Amino acid sequence: MESLNKFKDFNINGISVTYENNFYNIHALLKYIYPQRYEFIGSNAIDHLNAFAEEYVERNKIVQINQKIYLIIVMFLFGCSLEYNPFYNRLNINNLSNYLIKEDSINHDSIVSCYSCLQINCS
Repeated sequence: MESLNKFKDFNINGISVTYENNFYNIHALLKYIYPQRYEFIGSNAIDHLNAFAEEYVERNKIVQINQKIYLIIVMFLFGCSLEYNPFYNRLNINNLSNYLIKEDSINHDSIVSCYSCLQINCS
């Protein structure tokens, strides 16, 4: 639930990122959002995720660094194969693309809603 709350409150425009400090920020940001997952998969997997996101960004002509970081966060939370997973069809085709283009809160809320469906309430 902690990662859901952090993701829900996340504002991509609130972080300062350049291509020079991108590598460090990605690791710190993902560790902040979901420390257990970050520790479980390790920093090498995050490096591979970053490289995979680079390919996705080039293929889909995403040019803004903040949009790339948002994509990496979504891939980190949902898994890298979200693009091909039929369960995430609504997320990946409509909301993610729209958010990456428009960066509006309505699409972010829809993505958060999809992520909340994956959460298990253990309390």
